[in-house]
Parts: sequence; C-alpha cells; structure tokens
Amino acid sequence: MDFRKFYIPTVNVSRRNFAKIFTAGSVSFLSAIYTKPILSSPKPPSLKYLYNFSVDSFMITNTRSRHEDTDFIAASVAVAGRPTRSASQSLGDLNNGTYPTAIMFKDIEVGENETAVFTYNIVNNGHSDPSTVEKTLIEGTKTLATKGAELAAKAAGPAIGAALGASIGTGVVPLIGTALGALAGWVVSYGGDLLFANCDGAVASAVHTFSGKQLREGTKQVGKLSDTDYHEGKESPDGCGGNSKYYVNWTIKLGRVIAVNEGVAPPSTAQGLLQALQAINIDYSLTEFQILDWLGNSYSLYPQFAKGILKFLDTQQLKNKVYLDVIFYNYKELGGKVVSNSLDGSLDSEILKKAIVEGYETRNGISVLSFEDIVKLRP
Repeated sequence: MDFRKFYIPTVNVSRRNFAKIFTAGSVSFLSAIYTKPILSSPKPPSLKYLYNFSVDSFMITNTRSRHEDTDFIAASVAVAGRPTRSASQSLGDLNNGTYPTAIMFKDIEVGENETAVFTYNIVNNGHSDPSTVEKTLIEGTKTLATKGAELAAKAAGPAIGAALGASIGTGVVPLIGTALGALAGWVVSYGGDLLFANCDGAVASAVHTFSGKQLREGTKQVGKLSDTDYHEGKESPDGCGGNSKYYVNWTIKLGRVIAVNEGVAPPSTAQGLLQALQAINIDYSLTEFQILDWLGNSYSLYPQFAKGILKFLDTQQLKNKVYLDVIFYNYKELGGKVVSNSLDGSLDSEILKKAIVEGYETRNGISVLSFEDIVKLRP
C-alpha cells in the first residue's frame, strides 16, 4: 500500500507511525484522525427595525371659525407591549394656509408580527386654558393609540377599527384616511370639563395601523411611506366659517436597522449586573459593598429584579439617574411581585414603570407626565 495516497489534515503523524497505527487495526483512532470537524455556520443575528413617525404639516382651506382657528395637535404611536409615545403642540391662531408641526417620534421598533398604531387629533379651541387643552388632548390621543394597539394584537384589518369603535363607544373607526366622522364627538367629549364653545370643535382625526411586514415592504423602495389625509369638518354652528377643510401630511421613514445577537444572557455576576445598570443610569444610594452583596444573593431578589429591569428597558436608558434600591422599594410598595425562580423576576411592566417614575421624580426633583418622557434610546 502506498501511504502517500493518504492525507492527514490536522494531525502530524510520521509515515512509520502511521503504518504501525494502520496495521495495528486502530480503526477508531484512524477515524478520529480522518474525521474532519464539521463547522456549523454562525447563526445570523436577528434584526430590529426602527421607524420614525411624523406629522409633517397640515393645510387649511377653510377654517371652522369665521376667521381663525385656535389649533392644538396631539399624536401618539403605540405597539402592544411597548411604551406608547405621545407628543402635543399648541399651534396658535391660524387662517387658511399651510403650517408645519413639530410632531416626530424617532426609533419606534415594530417587529415582523407586530402592529403599530399611529394616531393624531387636531382641535380648534379658543375658550379653554391652552395648557389644559394640550394636556387633555394628548391624554385622549394616547388612550386611543394604546387601546388600538392592544386590540391590534388580537384582531387584524377592519376588525381593529370595529373593535376600537366599540371599546370607546363610537361607530367603526376607519383605518385609512380620515376618522373624523367617527371620532369628532369622542375627541371633544373626552375633554370633560374643557369648554368647546361657539365655533370650537375637532377638525382632524385619524387612526392608522401598520404591521411590521407592511412597514418593511412599504419603506423598502424609497425608505418611507407618506400620505395626505383630507378631513372635512362636521356641522359648524351658524355664524361660524362653515365646515372646516384640513389636509394633514404624515410620513413614516425607516430609521435604523440594529443587529441583535439572540440568546445573549444578562450578566451573571453582581459586578456585571451593576455595570449594566449603571450604563442605563441606574445606580444606588447604598454603599457599593451592600449593593454588590444584594446583587449577588438570589434570596434578596435583587439579581432577578436587576435582570428584569435590563430586559424591560432593552434598547432604552433613563435620561437621568435613579437609585436601584429606591425603584425596588417603590415596586414592592405598589404591589409588584418578583418571582424568585424566574431569571428576570417576571416583573409587572406597568407597576415597574410607575416605580421608576416615582424614583425619577424624587431623585431629580421634577414632576413627570409619563414614563416615555424619562427614557431615550441608548447611544
């Protein structure tokens, strides 16, 4: 036998020793020499798609009031299981013309099988305190988006609009174009004690839903989706400017695509947890020795709680620092549970948000309107 025909890629064996091995019948050992290791290709990372939602501008061709409308706008974007993002703006006294807005939501994550609900409302109100109008309008708009997202997680297509209408006591809410016909009364009545007198009223309202798949495909060619909604106002009282006519321009752009390595476990050591928390602006009011002792002791529930916070905030961080021990205390006081045999404590996200907000207000000496106001995307 000509041993030169054999190739041993990874093991350096002399021709003499190879002959001894072969003639000794060491088949299993030879198999080990000849078996070339099979290297599996690394699993590609999953991708997070982040989108920017904006109400760019609106055009008035007929005011609801005789001369000028005193306009306010609020908008929200919601995805079930994620914090709802909301913004509002006082626009002032406006006659016919085109006006830009400052409404923009950056880096909204929408998964392949998730649905984003994008809603906005514009009202003409010149008879109530402006700050109260703006605050109330944003609360109503946020409620509309959040309810829509919750329903979108269970329904699809037109069924979402029907379910949303039923949940707020209106007719079916259209998901394409204007929803002013279904929502004008609800938007005004949501204000409660707000005074909508004379020519005041809702002038634009829309609820749009987009699945992650629709956004991916819709932004693939030119990087954005955009449209103009025409809102023909409802009956104006006598002496006003007739039925209003508003055209609202909105855009959804693909912002960023982030590669995420799946299966990456949270830090397992107390020091690792502490460093991860500090990176998102969560520190401690105790000594370092005490906090490390608690983070290293599963019976204290701090390791589970810390991992739960890291999972909840995900790609976000707090804008200013908050004490971990204060958040933990607030969470327990608010009735939150930490499951000891769960890796991340199976925390209640709504209670956790309240606990963080309370800790944020105490630490930073400010009043916070919503949890979304104290977080930002990690750099």
